[in-house]
Amino acid sequence: MKSIITWLFIVTAAIAGIVDTILSTLDHLRYRATGSLSGGFCQAIMAGGCRSAHSSRYSEILHVPISIYGLGFYCTILFLSLLALFTKPRQRDALLLGAGFSVLSLFYCGFLGYVLYASGNFCPLCVFLYVVNLVLVVSFFLQIRFHDIKLLQVKTIPSISTILVSAAVFFVITGMAFGTYSHALHKAVGERKTQVDTTNTMLMSIPWEGRGQAPVHVLEISDFLCPYCARLFFNLKAIRQRMPDRVNTGFMQYPLDKCNPYVGMAFHPTSCLTALAGICAHKYGKFWQYATILYKNRHRHTRNELLRYAVQIGLNRRAFTRCLRDAATMQDLRKQIEQAHRLHVRGTPTFVINGRVYVGSRGQKSLLLLLKAALRGKNDR
Repeated sequence: MKSIITWLFIVTAAIAGIVDTILSTLDHLRYRATGSLSGGFCQAIMAGGCRSAHSSRYSEILHVPISIYGLGFYCTILFLSLLALFTKPRQRDALLLGAGFSVLSLFYCGFLGYVLYASGNFCPLCVFLYVVNLVLVVSFFLQIRFHDIKLLQVKTIPSISTILVSAAVFFVITGMAFGTYSHALHKAVGERKTQVDTTNTMLMSIPWEGRGQAPVHVLEISDFLCPYCARLFFNLKAIRQRMPDRVNTGFMQYPLDKCNPYVGMAFHPTSCLTALAGICAHKYGKFWQYATILYKNRHRHTRNELLRYAVQIGLNRRAFTRCLRDAATMQDLRKQIEQAHRLHVRGTPTFVINGRVYVGSRGQKSLLLLLKAALRGKNDR
């Protein structure tokens, strides 16, 4: 009877893990596509911690969301549970593998939990998975005890065939999930055509880098605390250095913070202050150097740190402080937010290449293809 109850715990925990990782993957997809979690499942419970979890550098491994690896793991655990329940000869192997995988997962969850705790945030979906993994570890070791399996004997090593089949289940589920995720992300960050007049007075006042008469104009609409914005910024910077005469890039502020009336809530606290600092750096002709420092220090944007970065690039601390407090600086920021809203920007990063709007970050290869296509279109006219 005890064994049956424990199996119910294992199967239930595995199914709960599958549901949780699917919800988490959908939230991560939403964050990647729009730069926010608005309307997501996790935000309905507690937005702050969820946002930190999805924007963390640990949220992906090799550009694959960790929730997708988690989905593969819980499907494998469910497979091993069913294997142990319905095939007696494989029961010992399934129990040992399930216990081993659960222990490794628990250690990894402990590391992620520490990272989240250190950031001062709480992610309900993440904490739920930590509990699920703890239940799995305890349940598997109880099953091992019920079946009188000696862990320190050589014969307790699972068979190669069971290991290979379990690995196949993990990689097939993970691969299929990532394929579905990638397709959905590509569809969500698709392009649309809009009219962007770079001779517009407001657009002329924002920072531009490159030759004004370049055939391709790229407008980046961004938030200094957004991790995917940082990736796009540095990729565009590298391309601009490779094609200085062909590409002219601009930067428009769209902080996902309380000063932006279109985001509903402060997704990135302090990003309004950081945006103001960026405008001040542009006022004194040092925007691109300052922006580089801001993105390299994305988690350190207090007022004192922003002033220190300004001094670091040769700006006067008092003048910079006055600029931050100047009502005209906030007015400039609001104009940029309004202009971005007119371009139907809903999240960051968003970028415009010769009037064509794209949502989400891109790698250098992908950006080069888009820029070359824009060059061909320019030459055809």
